[in-house]
Amino acid sequence: MRLLPLNINPTKIFKSIIFILILFISLSFILQAREIVLDDIRINSVSIPDDFRNSIALSKTDSITFLYHLQIQNEEQNPFLFKITIQNDSQLSTFTLNKNIISYKRLPSGNYNIKISAFEPQNSWQTNELTINFIVDDILAEKFQKSIQDYHNRLASSISGTKKDEKSPFHIMSNSVVMITLSGLLLILIVASVIIKNNRKGLKKNQKMNENITNKKINGVTKMADKNKNSVSTEEYNKLALENENLKEELRSLREQIDALSSRAEELNKQNRELKESLDKISKSKSELEELQKQKDDLFAIIIHDIKNPAALIKSLVELLRSYDLTATEQQEVMEDIFVTTKKIVTLSQEVTKVLALESNTLKLNKEPINIKYVIEDVVKRNMIAANNKSIAMKSEVPDNLPEIEIDAQKIEEVIENLISNAIKFSNEGGKVKVTAKANSRELTVEVADNGLGLSEEDVTKAFQRGARLSARPTAGEHSSGFGLWIVKKMVEAHNGKVWVKSALGRGSTFAFSIPYNQNQ
Repeated sequence: MRLLPLNINPTKIFKSIIFILILFISLSFILQAREIVLDDIRINSVSIPDDFRNSIALSKTDSITFLYHLQIQNEEQNPFLFKITIQNDSQLSTFTLNKNIISYKRLPSGNYNIKISAFEPQNSWQTNELTINFIVDDILAEKFQKSIQDYHNRLASSISGTKKDEKSPFHIMSNSVVMITLSGLLLILIVASVIIKNNRKGLKKNQKMNENITNKKINGVTKMADKNKNSVSTEEYNKLALENENLKEELRSLREQIDALSSRAEELNKQNRELKESLDKISKSKSELEELQKQKDDLFAIIIHDIKNPAALIKSLVELLRSYDLTATEQQEVMEDIFVTTKKIVTLSQEVTKVLALESNTLKLNKEPINIKYVIEDVVKRNMIAANNKSIAMKSEVPDNLPEIEIDAQKIEEVIENLISNAIKFSNEGGKVKVTAKANSRELTVEVADNGLGLSEEDVTKAFQRGARLSARPTAGEHSSGFGLWIVKKMVEAHNGKVWVKSALGRGSTFAFSIPYNQNQ
């Protein structure tokens, strides 16, 4: 039985195979494309879900980290670098590095745009840029974090349902399509091979012999060509290997330069931060000096104002003595007025001297153990005459068993003197002043209470400021410089203590201070 030859056109089969191979090679080149893949975005080391990467917001205290890599399929990965460009509303910065992670922290408020790409150092290729946008805003950051928290809550509540859908039929179908496509290509190649093989079986014996002879000749020529080809390939390979080593050396040198530049940049950033801190300190010191200068100017203005009137009064009284014949009684009255006025000037001068001493930080304490009861009783006794002149009932309630405390008795006596004197000055006739003291295991507390004019809320906030002029005025025209309470505060704080006031307008005031027993803490 004779086999009939198949009606097959080898040319068409060959063209079909070539087309399939070209298609397959094109597909391979597509798969070999290089691109930057974003692996993760983290805020304060916490990953941001994919659904939120288009609306990222962080606060000025947050840190943001980007993780990425260069994807190259079916190709050996040659040495490359990443190029990073970050831009906000007013600045743009570009640099290169060989790491697949970059972080930023404490960014100023504003809109930001970061672009990431990769390139080969010899500029033979460069990828497209991966662009990420985010914003630095404290309010938006709080809303953004809340949205992510809500997302995680919803995800947690539905996790049991999503586990059933992990292997989706669409996922399986997608993988199946790829497998079927590759299987089809393989099947076409196998069928074509079988057809060609069957066609060759129908050739005559003599043609096969001629073909064998021809093949032997071709094989001989081919072996010689392969020998030359192998020789050329070895030479080219050695040349390429040498070039590759040179490129690696250049790349290593570039990386060292980049690392050196990065270290230098970090050093410059550190110096810049230190300079900024120094500038802030200088600016703060300048503001404090300007404020001190202003306060000093105010102080001298107050001093001049308070001295001017008594001095003018003394001048008038002296002229009165020189210009008129006065009786002995009248002369005695004028001399008494001069004495009182001069005493006011001396008192004011003493207070100014105290202010200047406190400002120059020359306040020294001579501490010794003492019972505060004796200090309070002495001060109350000295001020009893002034209280009686205004019919003010003044008393002290101090326990006998108070523990001794180490203080500068003279300074604390002056503190209590100021508080009691003020209580008498700002109380109406027939008022009451009460001095109390108490102690616990930590501190000693002294209070001076009166039922006088009291202070407004504004007066309470500035009561212990230097030179503060409060709205209340002494009820009998007594002198008040505005430095007394400030001096009280300074002397108590020198003992590591604190002062305060409780008052209401028209309902009296309670001034108090406390001093710890252990003043070294």
